[in-house]
Amino acid sequence: MASASYDTRRGELTTYFDRTAVEAWSRLTSDAPVSRIRATVRAGRDAMRATLLSWLPTDMTGLRLLDAGCGTGALALEAARRGAEVVAIDVSPTLVGLARERTAASGEQRSKDDGTNDPARTPLKRSGHRTRSRRPSPARSGSHCCGRRS
Repeated sequence: MASASYDTRRGELTTYFDRTAVEAWSRLTSDAPVSRIRATVRAGRDAMRATLLSWLPTDMTGLRLLDAGCGTGALALEAARRGAEVVAIDVSPTLVGLARERTAASGEQRSKDDGTNDPARTPLKRSGHRTRSRRPSPARSGSHCCGRRS
């Protein structure tokens, strides 16, 4: 059971990311014009994402990736483009919805719902690849967030 302070803090974060900051994050993670300060933030986020992606293989076919805190889904979408089966989660259902919209607009496709019915989960997959999202078994839970299954 979660503590009251955890629930309170999660509620604050959900309110911030789901209501207060969603417009700013939407613009910041798009090609929309932004202020000079936000352009600096955008450049920093782009550089960070490029660094993270440089650590991953170019061909991720057959690999699974968990993008925890996916926000608008930029990293998840690129991993899906590389062939990974991606599960993208965030505290903000609104940002996950934006990630879903951007996935659809990019030509990537969502895989089947993994059965959790959690509105803040969006399984993504690269188009043309058949994958099945599923809840990890207790034996695998926490062992790998991405990688080849043995």
